[in-house]
Amino acid sequence: MKNVAIVYDTHTGTTKRVAARLQVAFGDPMPRLLAVSETSMEELADVGLLILALPTWGVGDLPDGFEAFLLELATVRFEDLTVAIVGLGDQVGHPDSFVDAMGEVCEKVVSTGVRVVGAWPTSGYRFLSSRALRDGVFVGLPIDEHTQPEQTGARIDAWVAMVQKHL
Repeated sequence: MKNVAIVYDTHTGTTKRVAARLQVAFGDPMPRLLAVSETSMEELADVGLLILALPTWGVGDLPDGFEAFLLELATVRFEDLTVAIVGLGDQVGHPDSFVDAMGEVCEKVVSTGVRVVGAWPTSGYRFLSSRALRDGVFVGLPIDEHTQPEQTGARIDAWVAMVQKHL
C-alpha cells in the first residue's frame, strides 16, 4: 500500500480541521498531516498519494503557502506519485469563484506529469462559476463549511472511499 500524506494550508483553521477529518476517514495506517509551510520535498519522498487541501483565498486566489510549495514540487520528480485535491470555498459568498484555487493547483500539478484522481460531481452545489471544473466535474472534492457544513462528513467519507481505490 502506498504511503499517504495530506498537505494543507489554512488561515482560519477550517482547512486544518477538514484535513484532520480526511486523515481520520482514511483510517489505518493514518496519513501524515503536514502544514504546507513546514513541509519539505524530502518528507514526501516515500509518498504515493499526496492529498493537497487548501482554501480559495480572496476571489479565486491560492494561499501564499501553496504558491511556494507548488514551485518546489515542480522541480522534483516523484516516481508513481498520485495527487488528489480538496478545496474549501463559499459557494454563496463567492459563487463566481467557488473553489477556484483547486483548479489552479490541478493545472500546476498536471503540468508536472503527475496523475490527479478524485474528481467529484457538481450535484448538490449551487454556484455560478468555478475554475475547478473539467469536463463538467470538479477536479477534486469541494468543501463548503460556510453554507453546507452538515454535508462535509458524508462527502469526505464517499470521496476517501473513492480515492483509496488508487492506493
